[in-house]
Amino acid sequence: FIRFPRPLRPYVTKKVLVETYEDGQPMIDIIRSTETETSEELKKRLAEIGVDALLKMVFVDNLVHGDLHPGNMLVQNNNLGQDGDTCSTRDNLRIMMVDVGCDTFVMDVQPDPNPLRICLLDCGIVSKLSE
Repeated sequence: FIRFPRPLRPYVTKKVLVETYEDGQPMIDIIRSTETETSEELKKRLAEIGVDALLKMVFVDNLVHGDLHPGNMLVQNNNLGQDGDTCSTRDNLRIMMVDVGCDTFVMDVQPDPNPLRICLLDCGIVSKLSE
């Protein structure tokens, strides 16, 4: 549920970071929006994704984004309110289950091809924690 722009080599140097363009809605716009424009459920789901990402960066990856603020975050695949449709902010899985006698087997699990996600921009500053 987290995405990063990819560096475009050979244009990246020690002083310049050149990355792919990522489309999305700025997180700051969602935070500042009123309740009628953005649902509380969407804000809650984005907060869950953000906290999970931060905890994974600190405790699993030991590589932390050094400039993490709403201006460096884009919300992608937020289809809420487009074409009159309301998209669920819960991420969907497609599951194919087969019932054989008294046992049920899960044969196939596929994630939603367009999950709600956060794109983290400007990763030019990162830090690692010492032991």
